[in-house]
Amino acid sequence: MTVVMFGLPIYLSYSTVRNGWTSKNASGAFGLIWAVLWAVVAVGGGWMFKAGQTSGSHWPIGWYAVAFIGLVAVFLAGAWAISSPEGRQQIRTGLWVFPALVLPTFTAYFGDEGHSRRYGTDVIIVLLNGVITYVWAVRTGYRTDELDQTVRQQIRMEEEEREADKVFA
Repeated sequence: MTVVMFGLPIYLSYSTVRNGWTSKNASGAFGLIWAVLWAVVAVGGGWMFKAGQTSGSHWPIGWYAVAFIGLVAVFLAGAWAISSPEGRQQIRTGLWVFPALVLPTFTAYFGDEGHSRRYGTDVIIVLLNGVITYVWAVRTGYRTDELDQTVRQQIRMEEEEREADKVFA
């Protein structure tokens, strides 16, 4: 998750600018500020790069979760504020990614640490999260030029295969 969080300002500073969804200066400044804030939470919280390890010097998981989710909200709000209408459309259609990633992260922590949940509850939570975010993703998706091009190419390849099968049949 840490790598994903550090990837957000890179995405903001590169892809959104390249696609004309944000300005270079606003994206760069906001991305840098957000990366510093994320580093403070990740390092200060004591959870950075701690997969499978325990450490006595970390924030309680509840505080860390609030800070983590709060920073994601700050990122989304900031990206929304500096984005063009097309950029905002991209944010709307991609919102499902965050619960798809964040909920399993914290569910795994509580499952690994043996907190007071019945056995298998974490699997049910992750499964429900997967189904809900899948439906969300499908419902908010929309056709793009790239998707149309891919579909046309697939249709053309299938037609060529059918023609080749006729020749060799």
